Order: sequence, then C-alpha cells, then structure tokens
Amino acid sequence: MAALVRGDRAGRGVRSRRDGRAGSIRSGSASIEALARRLEAAIARLESLETELNPARRGSNPDPGADNGSLRAGPLLLDGAARRAYLGDRDLSLSPMEYKVLRELAREAGRVVTHRDLLRRAWGPGYAGETHYVKVYANRLRAKLEAVGPAGGCYIETIWGVGYRIVVES
Repeated sequence: MAALVRGDRAGRGVRSRRDGRAGSIRSGSASIEALARRLEAAIARLESLETELNPARRGSNPDPGADNGSLRAGPLLLDGAARRAYLGDRDLSLSPMEYKVLRELAREAGRVVTHRDLLRRAWGPGYAGETHYVKVYANRLRAKLEAVGPAGGCYIETIWGVGYRIVVES
C-alpha cells in the first residue's frame, strides 16, 4: 500500500513539474515575442538612420516625397518650392515635419490616409510602429488650422483606429 501512495505522489509530482514547465514556456514565449518585436523596431530604426546618414543608400533624391510644385485642396495651398502652407491668405507657419504630414493629407483630400501610410511617407520605413508620432503631429496641425478659425474651411478628421482625413469645405 505504501508503494502505491509513493508512486501516486511521484506521478503527481512529475505531472505538476511538467505543467509548471509548460506554463513557464508559455509565459516565456510571450516575452520572447515581445523581445522580437522590440528588436525588429530597433533594427528598422537603425536602417532608417543608416539611410539618412549614407547618401549612397538614399539615391539621388533624399526626400522622395518632396515635390516642388504647388498643391491646392479647397482654401488650403501648399507651396512646394517654398515649403510653406497657406489657409486662405494666412501663413500656417509649419515645421518641416508638419508640412510633410499636411502635404500627404492634402494629396488625398477627402480620403482617409492610414497611420501606416502617413508614417511611411512622412517619416520613412523605420518608423512603422510609431503611430503616436502621427497623433502628435495631427493635433499640432489641427490646432494651427483651427487658429485660423472655423471660417478657414479646412480641418483634420480622425478616423479612429485607421488614420486621418483632411476635409475641405468649398
């Protein structure tokens, strides 16, 4: 009888050790996946920096999204040569990155531009997961457009979980 009890206990002990290891492996795999995502993001940032710092990798045009032409979307005018934006007759005084984001939205006026597309077009491929950058710049642009007043006829609409759309009123 004693042997059965010991064998029974031994079996339970082995089983619980196996279950414990399986649980450790399961929780460990989650942390490994998180680590892999962080490493991929770090590699993408390093590649982006290398592209910025190495002219040979950039090609002939360091800013492929740059366009020296003008772009109009309703009352919004973007002067590509001067890199300035005007709403009606008022200069919006944008930073270079604000200009890039507004230009990408204006190119697709009335259509939704996803967070991913804005990141890729304005910041480059190394910033694929940094959606908070887009949110910050969309808010800055929204504040500058609203400073002109509601009569400006141009605003940025948030499409939750997807991206942004610039809406121009004629």
